[in-house]
This record gives sequence, structure tokens and C-alpha cells, in this order.
Amino acid sequence: DLLILTKALKDVMTYQVLGFTAIAPQSEAILLNKETMDELTSRFKRVIVNFDNDPLGELSMRRYNETYGLEYFSVPEIKKVKDVSDYCKFYKEEVKQFIKEQIESKE
Repeated sequence: DLLILTKALKDVMTYQVLGFTAIAPQSEAILLNKETMDELTSRFKRVIVNFDNDPLGELSMRRYNETYGLEYFSVPEIKKVKDVSDYCKFYKEEVKQFIKEQIESKE
């Protein structure tokens, strides 16, 4: 039902361990083409974007939202944390609950 579009393979693996389906395009700076997005949105009820919480990641998430209407969220801005794999590394107990809250708040 849910696909998370994230930045890198390490984030895909983190999401997999946490029980979520995720993929990563070759770069967060380039939008997936319309045909690919149409295929993904036909296969999943929801596609949510979660890139790094840096300026490029924030810009890219907004571009996906403006272009394809996709929901997005960032991990909290905490020292040494820029993506979901960092968040899991330093805050293992909190990360799954945080992600669930972000997904539920977008419904």
C-alpha cells in the first residue's frame, strides 16, 4: 500500500529493516519521469518522499510535491542526523514511531 521514495540504498535498507517498502532513484536532484511515477502510483496507494533534511533534499521533496502531488517528510534536525539511516543509527528506539507518525499525519 505504501512506497517511500528515499535518497540512497542505505536508506532503502533501513526502511526495509523497519518494515517499510522503499526505493531510491539515482539522484535526489533529478525527478523520476512521468511514466515511472505513473507506474509507481498505480502499484501503490500512497507514495511518500523522504530525502535528506538538507537544502537540496528539502528542495527536491518540494519539487516532487509540486510536480506529482506527492506527500513528503523530513527526519528531525538533530546533530549528526540528515537521513533515516542516521536517525536509526543514533535513535534506534524512536525512529519507527516517528515514521509511523509522519505517515499517519499525512493521511
